[in-house]
Amino acid sequence: RDILYTSGDEETKSDCWDDDSIFAPSDLDKSFDPLRRKAVMSSMTALDMFVKKYGRLPLRPRSKNREDKEESIQKRTDLERFQSLLRKVAKPTTNQEKWAKITTQFANSCRAKFTPIQAFSGALGAQEVLKAATGLYNPVHQFLLYDCDEVLDNAKSENDDSDEDQTVVDMSPGQTYILGQSLSKKLASSRLFLVGAGAIGCELLKNLAAMG
Repeated sequence: RDILYTSGDEETKSDCWDDDSIFAPSDLDKSFDPLRRKAVMSSMTALDMFVKKYGRLPLRPRSKNREDKEESIQKRTDLERFQSLLRKVAKPTTNQEKWAKITTQFANSCRAKFTPIQAFSGALGAQEVLKAATGLYNPVHQFLLYDCDEVLDNAKSENDDSDEDQTVVDMSPGQTYILGQSLSKKLASSRLFLVGAGAIGCELLKNLAAMG
């Protein structure tokens, strides 16, 4: 069975952010905001360009009191490299301050990982592939942006005020970008008792273990 498929890379090259019809309405996202939608989608394209050019994801700048000599003589930060690539993709027509905040937040937190959301996204993607492969149901033909940026401001303030706890980072890489140092450390030191390891219990155990 042949499956027609358009990659996200192809879609984002065609200024998809201006087409309301390809964004699935959902309470989980903020795609109803045209500026935010354009900033996020163009940032994804810039991130893909960054990875192809440098072979890694952008690193978040360290706070000033933790910069070492090597970083102090570095010509450009990863954020500056990312912003340079972003300008080749799209530029804001209004509200440049809001645009800068969204794209900077995107670049600084794109290394973030949160296991429950990864599990949800993977299941959703698998479901859509099965729909297309079997032909029993119609796959969703829109983008779905899961956007919970409001949790990042608190995490940023926590991380800036304290040195990185390498134990927490090793146990749950990427999680501190979202939850912050103190909450990630609290999770890592918690003791939980889960009753029942069936279909749902096994999924919970896997998520808890992956979260450190």
